[in-house]
Amino acid sequence: MKVKKFLLPGLFLVSAVTTWPACGQIYRCVDADDHVTYSNMMKKSKESCTRVEIIQDSAMPARAQTGPVRAVTTSRIQGPATFPRVTEDEQKKRENDRRAILEQEFSDELKKLAQAQRELEEQQNRKGDTKPQEERVAQHQRNVDALNKEIANLK
Repeated sequence: MKVKKFLLPGLFLVSAVTTWPACGQIYRCVDADDHVTYSNMMKKSKESCTRVEIIQDSAMPARAQTGPVRAVTTSRIQGPATFPRVTEDEQKKRENDRRAILEQEFSDELKKLAQAQRELEEQQNRKGDTKPQEERVAQHQRNVDALNKEIANLK
């Protein structure tokens, strides 16, 4: 009796699972400008749509792995032949320019930090509200830290 109780739901489940992939339909539609669109609904416009047949072979064996999978990397990524190239000297010049710009920004930011700290100290001596000055000091300190980190990451 228990076998019959599970037999009907089991058969229903197996039939639902095996027919599920066949439920969806895909259409390939080409418009007047030859633009191709794939959709699950057939368009009712002037486009010509054809149904795409999807073949699913659930009995297909899994791909055999012949050994450990290794990532293939190259020391230099090659682009198309027409891709613009930068010479090594030009790249070094660019990196030196970047370093000089970052060091100048770092110097300027240190000056702004010192000024903000002086203003904070003056406001503390006046016994006034120091929150705006504290926020400026904190912002300049974050900028100094970020520039310092960026300079350290340069080659």
